[in-house]
Amino acid sequence: MSRYPPLPPESLTGDRLELHSHIDSSCCKVFGDSNSLPFIMKDRNGSLVGPFPLLLHSPEPLFGIGIFNYIMKFTSHPLLSALERELAILSVGAHTGCVYEIYAHSLVAQKVGLSDAQVKAAAEGKMPEGLNEREEAVFEFAGRLARGKGPLPDDVFEMATGLMGKDRVLVLVQLVAVYSYVCLMLNAGGVVVPAGATPDS
Repeated sequence: MSRYPPLPPESLTGDRLELHSHIDSSCCKVFGDSNSLPFIMKDRNGSLVGPFPLLLHSPEPLFGIGIFNYIMKFTSHPLLSALERELAILSVGAHTGCVYEIYAHSLVAQKVGLSDAQVKAAAEGKMPEGLNEREEAVFEFAGRLARGKGPLPDDVFEMATGLMGKDRVLVLVQLVAVYSYVCLMLNAGGVVVPAGATPDS
């Protein structure tokens, strides 16, 4: 059970209600409405699950709007393709062992075009087969950054910038950074795959 349990929307007032409404509407814009979301974002009571209760439980919940907006900016940043973004996110999830993130973004990755075998490999931190050169570079770079200590090796940085340019690499760095934050929050909160989830949910 999560250490910061979901909060029913009818129990929320003021800043917490504002944050709940903002998260709900923003996620629907990025991932689709509640009927087309590939993963469970709410429980049967309409309470947000996953990383969101940790923001809602904050003593200053409106700070969560800025944090959430920053995360969502890079989750949908156009300088990386949807497939590249999901490869990077799964790489971070694999290296942090974050079960909710792997659950949710495995389903998003399938939706944007990764095969079951590619998703399984990425979620285990292994290079998926059948990627193009830039997709391989994204996955390799994200993994090296997520698990590394000290400065990123020059050869890894030069490999990525040679294929993508510095602007795209900087977006990738920030995507890895924000999902490292998300995964650490989820792990600290003890968040697991939500009740009722199936491989196809």
